[in-house]
Amino acid sequence: MQVVFPKEECEEQRGNVIRLLVVLCVVSVGGVVVLLVAPHTERGWQLPTTVLVALNSLVALAAFDMRGRNAAMSHAATHDHLTGLANRALLAQRCSEALLRRRADGGQVFMMLADLNRFKLLNDTHGHLAGDELLRKLAPRMTAHAPAGSTVARLGGDEFAILVDDPTGALDQMQVAQELAAAWAEPIQLTRVLIHTSASLGITVATDDDDHTSLLRNADAAMYRAKGEGRGGISVYDEAQRAEVARHMDLEQALFEALGANQFAVAYQPVVGVRDERVHGVEALLRWEHPQLGIVSPGEFIPLAEESGAIDKIGLWVIDQALRQLVEWRVNGVVDRSFTVDVNLSGAQLHGDLAHRVSGLLTKHGVEPGALTLELTESVLMRVGEEASTVLHELNELGVQLALDDFGSGHSSLSYLYQAPVQTVKIDQSFVGGMSSDTTRRSIVGAVVGLAVELGLMVIAEGVETDEQIDLLREMGCPRAQGFKFGGPMPTGAMTVYLVRAQHRLHR
Repeated sequence: MQVVFPKEECEEQRGNVIRLLVVLCVVSVGGVVVLLVAPHTERGWQLPTTVLVALNSLVALAAFDMRGRNAAMSHAATHDHLTGLANRALLAQRCSEALLRRRADGGQVFMMLADLNRFKLLNDTHGHLAGDELLRKLAPRMTAHAPAGSTVARLGGDEFAILVDDPTGALDQMQVAQELAAAWAEPIQLTRVLIHTSASLGITVATDDDDHTSLLRNADAAMYRAKGEGRGGISVYDEAQRAEVARHMDLEQALFEALGANQFAVAYQPVVGVRDERVHGVEALLRWEHPQLGIVSPGEFIPLAEESGAIDKIGLWVIDQALRQLVEWRVNGVVDRSFTVDVNLSGAQLHGDLAHRVSGLLTKHGVEPGALTLELTESVLMRVGEEASTVLHELNELGVQLALDDFGSGHSSLSYLYQAPVQTVKIDQSFVGGMSSDTTRRSIVGAVVGLAVELGLMVIAEGVETDEQIDLLREMGCPRAQGFKFGGPMPTGAMTVYLVRAQHRLHR
């Protein structure tokens, strides 16, 4: 693989060659001196003379070798070992230099961040060696198609950055990005397979206020928007994203303070029997109300919690609160011991000693494992790796129930119903809500209910809102349902009142 090195590195290599020639000349001259002088010297001086020349030669060779080793170590410290491209450290240095030049001389500096599409699928299908080979073969492609003076860096995994220092300001960022995208789109022949790949690319142009960190962050925000617009997309960072990134940073900071400041609360939504409308359990749902930012949607703060690692502590807090509330309801006679509580589990929590921690919370509250159900979406199960799979089986062995949430909302596969250690399937509301008027959706819901029941799984239909939907679910033999027909998410006090009234209705 050809790797293009910066000018200063080429000069250093040229200097190494010159120094090697000098050393060889010294060694050669030393040898000639020994041959000419030694026969004419007294016998006692012949050996010292020879040894002296030899030692001088060895010292010179050692010095050259040490300089070569230092150069190799310096290169290794600033370059990615797999691709030979710049690493984060060198990118940061070049970025700082480019921004200083821009402030002094004008022109433009822009950063592009690229993430390969379907790279994980390549690794899963053909192995990590194929993934590494793809990255190695892409490296010279990127250096060849990047503008002169650019720094192409690998940030890790399948993520790359291209820093463009354009003193004239003549380059068109979108054109540069399109040329790079076209280069990525060309098929690549690997050892065992021909790969067609593409990348999603985000661009940000430096302002006077930017530094290396903000450029990378802004390019990253643009790249994620490009991913959302479709594979192979290109997005330019703009003012709207600037405000979005500012809010993102504010929320991330506030997220770490929210737990200690008692800003989180748990709401509960009932899960009822389709035939008798008896309340069999509740789903615990996390809510966040910030004193300045107001109510923050889980769809906004849960991904932040996952990225920052705060999800581990927050997720366990929700389980702790839900179990505490379950015990309080039991003690007050509001529910019996068959009543269950469901808590959503993030894929980012599936690591380490999660099962041990959950076990500790169950012991702390004196709740049997079967009373707790942890819900995972099928999109999470799609990405489950070896460690996460181990954690799921540890939870299952503990006796905690596992539920497949939002079934049908993603790349649904019936294989999850027997491959994953789940005991409950929750059919997504997009199917349930439309089955009254759409016979296809009705047939799908009926088929899933029939298969799940046949496999001995509990089935819960989500998003139930009408009597007609309840009637259809009864006909299909669906045992349980959840939705605004029975009640939406409620604060603890309202849920307690709901459960007491539900009990009275059953005993009338």
